[in-house]
Amino acid sequence: MEILLSITLMILCLQLDWVRSQEQLSQSPQSLTVQEGEHVSMNCTYKNSVFTYFSWYKQDSRKGPELLMDILSSMDKKEIGRLTVLLNKVALHLSLNITDAQPGDSGTYFCAVDAQCSLGTCSL
Repeated sequence: MEILLSITLMILCLQLDWVRSQEQLSQSPQSLTVQEGEHVSMNCTYKNSVFTYFSWYKQDSRKGPELLMDILSSMDKKEIGRLTVLLNKVALHLSLNITDAQPGDSGTYFCAVDAQCSLGTCSL
């Protein structure tokens, strides 16, 4: 018997201060419901090409935000298990893809960007 579970993924926007102005991120879709086993894609568009550090966070109802994956501007793609982050520096676009969605993937997802990097160490 096949049991299909609905997975609700809520996506929120983060705004981070950078130098003298506040850079805005735009995430889409704002909310998403998928069935177990489906492919999930979340997108983040940023407004400034100087950003060098990009990350995706997940928060479920019982815990604080947890870093899922980060990527540096020198990379185009990073994969860990079922998660893939794609970075398009020309389009100023970052995406998180989850293959074979599972019930444990349910939660709130955040993208974040920063330009504070030095010798392999980045901080938000």
